[in-house]
Amino acid sequence: MVKAWKVCAALIVLALACSTAHLASLNLQISSALTRAEGERSLLKAENDALRGELNSLEQNFTMLSEAYSSLNESYVQLLQERSALAISYRALEDACLQLNRSYQQLSSSYSDLLNAYSALNSTYGELLARYSHLNTTYNELLRQYSALNASYSQLLSLNSSYAKLYAALYEPLTSKTVPTVDELKAWLRDDPTDAIAYKYPDFVCGDYAVMLAFHAKLVGWDMGVVAVLGRKADGSEFNHAFNAIICAEGLVYVEPQTDEVWWYPGHVEIHPGGWYDYPGLGRVYVQEFVIVVPYN
Repeated sequence: MVKAWKVCAALIVLALACSTAHLASLNLQISSALTRAEGERSLLKAENDALRGELNSLEQNFTMLSEAYSSLNESYVQLLQERSALAISYRALEDACLQLNRSYQQLSSSYSDLLNAYSALNSTYGELLARYSHLNTTYNELLRQYSALNASYSQLLSLNSSYAKLYAALYEPLTSKTVPTVDELKAWLRDDPTDAIAYKYPDFVCGDYAVMLAFHAKLVGWDMGVVAVLGRKADGSEFNHAFNAIICAEGLVYVEPQTDEVWWYPGHVEIHPGGWYDYPGLGRVYVQEFVIVVPYN
């Protein structure tokens, strides 16, 4: 028993010695582990701090994203509403498009009918234009002929009126006689063409001038006579000349038809044979005979 107990005690002591050594080893291992754990703890704390910073940043970003999400969600809701309105408008436009398409089909059919009618009318227009061109040519030719005939007719009327006046002046007595003033006579002579006729002996001489001027005066209702003086000039040369006489409002005056000279003698007296008279442009003339070829009153 004692040996057994000693053996047991020895075993216990041996076990205790082994345990002490083991505890010391464990203590070293624990210290080493604690040191490593402390280092890891520092690292983990640093990582934890970093993660907390990131968490704060993420929370801020989350807040911003939440606000942005809310805004986007509101915009999305508004867009949905607009989409619904646009869908309604689209359906309305689609209906209108269908209606317009039906109207287009009707208009296209009407356009085809109108195009056919236009072609028929254009063909008719071409025919009418050709006929119009022909008629216009005929009209212009007829108008030219009418203008020529009208001009001839107007000329004939003028000639007939002139002929009637000439006939009355040649073959009828002066019935509606008027008496001009000297100024009226001079104004009329300025327009009368008798003095413009060229003198040509023996075809157109002083007597012809005087007769023509008297005839022209009768056409305007004046009673103009033709007189002739047979005599001599102051130098003794022969003087035989015909001219005109007319009684104006102022009295008797004489007219040289080749120059339109108008003159009279004191008191508007008539020329008498046996006297000397001043003749315009020729000086003094002695009158041997005074002949009234065409009377005047």
